Amino acid sequence: MSLGQDQAFYDAAMRRIYRNILILTVVSAIGAGLWKGAAVGFGVLAGGGGSYLIFYWFHRLAERLGEAHKPGSLTMAASFGFRYLLAGATGYVMMKYLGINMVAMVTGLVILAPAILGEIIYELIFLKS
Repeated sequence: MSLGQDQAFYDAAMRRIYRNILILTVVSAIGAGLWKGAAVGFGVLAGGGGSYLIFYWFHRLAERLGEAHKPGSLTMAASFGFRYLLAGATGYVMMKYLGINMVAMVTGLVILAPAILGEIIYELIFLKS
């Protein structure tokens, strides 16, 4: 594979993973909402949104590590830490004051794993070399 083909393959895989996260989040939130009620459905939706955001942050971090011009390591570490602090504070506020179910939110956060596994299975089945 050439460098252009590698980049195209990588970009397509990232698009599929983002799409998988969105589809799994919506389907899981609707299913949980119908099964256990709206509060649980919103919890799964919030957790899935967090899962999407975390994957986006890691994706951006990986892209920035590969760039020629890198910010200082202290700047990158502070930015990385602040993002998780912000995500944790947001989750706390959502659970404490909005009454979102904690188990449902954590379930939504785990959606990232099956989304990536779905991409791996897709590549093994449909993209054989």
